Amino acid sequence: MFVCVCAGITQQQINNAVTRGARTVDQLRSQLNVASGCGMCLEDVTEQLSHHSTHTAAEFTDAAASC
Repeated sequence: MFVCVCAGITQQQINNAVTRGARTVDQLRSQLNVASGCGMCLEDVTEQLSHHSTHTAAEFTDAAASC
């Protein structure tokens, strides 16, 4: 699914960038040019970052609890 139509960026491309270490909209903008045109995708991009950070935090908490 396309998230940023201006730059032709898909949800998978954003997921891949986050997996490689992108943690902010500025980092995604630098890597993918996302949210640099009309700005309509900014909310979706921010939501995806939030989802990934929440998911990563939950995995970290689960891993720490199992030690």
